[in-house]
Amino acid sequence: MACCPRAAAGVECTTQSQLQNGKWMEQHRVLSRNSPFLVREEVPDWAPEFLSRCDGTQTVAELGHDDFVRALIAIGLLEVE
Repeated sequence: MACCPRAAAGVECTTQSQLQNGKWMEQHRVLSRNSPFLVREEVPDWAPEFLSRCDGTQTVAELGHDDFVRALIAIGLLEVE
């Protein structure tokens, strides 16, 4: 809870949208990283903004979403020192 996660180098966010009733609606958001191995994870709509706050200046406790942070660390999309 005291570590300060930061987004791993090379993380990308891709959104897929679908035309519904004449408006583009985001359907899926995927965070990915190609190196050192391919990782792709579909995430909730709030995740890209949340990930931008993971810059190594706030602890997991301050950021909140503890389980989500742990999962992103486990698959290599967030890093801690």
